[in-house]
Amino acid sequence: MPFPPTVLVVDDEIRPQEALRRTLEEDFGVFTASSVTEARTVMEREDVQIVLIDQRMPEVSGATFLEEVCETWPDTVRIVISGYTQTNQMDVMQAILMLLQQVNEGRAEVENEFMRAITPAGNRKVRALMDQVFELRDRFKWRGLGEIPHSALRIRDTYAAFDAEHRFALDYRSVADNLACECGAMLRGLKRPLGCKLFGTVCTPEAPMGSCMVSSEGACAAHYTFGRHKDAQASAA
Repeated sequence: MPFPPTVLVVDDEIRPQEALRRTLEEDFGVFTASSVTEARTVMEREDVQIVLIDQRMPEVSGATFLEEVCETWPDTVRIVISGYTQTNQMDVMQAILMLLQQVNEGRAEVENEFMRAITPAGNRKVRALMDQVFELRDRFKWRGLGEIPHSALRIRDTYAAFDAEHRFALDYRSVADNLACECGAMLRGLKRPLGCKLFGTVCTPEAPMGSCMVSSEGACAAHYTFGRHKDAQASAA
């Protein structure tokens, strides 16, 4: 009799961790971990085929840890759980089933598990309301990408009374990053934070020089907070 697939459930909150364990243990071999450090230990010790991790972990985000899993254990199926509650256990199970079917059939594609709420045509009522209130701008300048025609929205003249640009005569002007800042290249996926000469020296979350360091979710801010320690470990090794 073949062994069941193995799943590692990573969540720092015990209740959802246990709920997932009970849901999965009839069909899977289940390991649990309450921290990313504990999860690494399990991954090194056991043959884990699927990792389920909460996005909001205290050490690093779930997505960040799954990047590490992808590099070290590339054959492991990786799933991030966000906003998990008791009511969507069947959605989690169905998503796992769909992922396993893709693996078994040699497919790699985007599938919609949440069909009862999200259809291929989207939410028609919301789209109709969006079309009623907004229209496409002729062009818009995006940081790191330059001007792209018809890539942003504006409020239609019918609703100008609700448009801050119209009411306060605001003239939108893009602000260029520091000439030495590589944020534009990072937004295009051409460079990593360490490829910028300003990163971690004159550019830090306390004194950001570019947009990628301003937001806590920016590529540079996230790497400054979490990735530097991983880089240091790799250099020491």
